[in-house]
Amino acid sequence: MMLTSFDPSKTTEILISGICLKKCPTEKDKTLVEGENCKGNANFACDKHTTYETKDVFDFCLPTGKEALKEDEAKAYDYLIKQLEESTAGSVFQDMYKSSTSMYIAMGLSLVWSVAFIYLMSWFAEQLAWCCVFLIWVGLAAGTGFGFMMWQDSSKKVDALKVELKYDAMSEADKEYFDKNQGSEPM
Repeated sequence: MMLTSFDPSKTTEILISGICLKKCPTEKDKTLVEGENCKGNANFACDKHTTYETKDVFDFCLPTGKEALKEDEAKAYDYLIKQLEESTAGSVFQDMYKSSTSMYIAMGLSLVWSVAFIYLMSWFAEQLAWCCVFLIWVGLAAGTGFGFMMWQDSSKKVDALKVELKYDAMSEADKEYFDKNQGSEPM
């Protein structure tokens, strides 16, 4: 699609002014013929317009620069570009365009680094697996040791409480209650 109007006073008509072409023109002032190399719409007929130098950008034939346009169209084109650059959306696209080289390099390096990481993982997979097994074993052993120490500490506290409360002198009902609650509640 080639745009035929760059009138900034009619911004909604800029896209409506588009006419369909078989391919984007690379030469200036070529005649457009309806049905042959162009298809107009209800608002814009092909025979009223001539071509300008364009480049294909996502199936839109955009001017290669303002020098490709006529003088009045070039002023309107400058105004539109200025408005686009000053808008938030325009500045985002402009920033992305300016940093596109960095983005392309980052995409390429991400591919290189991911392949390198896969090879490193394949070379050291067995060592990493054994390290994980060893670390899990150490964690389980430490957990077992900690649990044993906590059980031992709890047993010492219960034994000390039995001595303090004179467990041997308690009645059978009190002993049963003490054993059931392990001395956690007062009798």
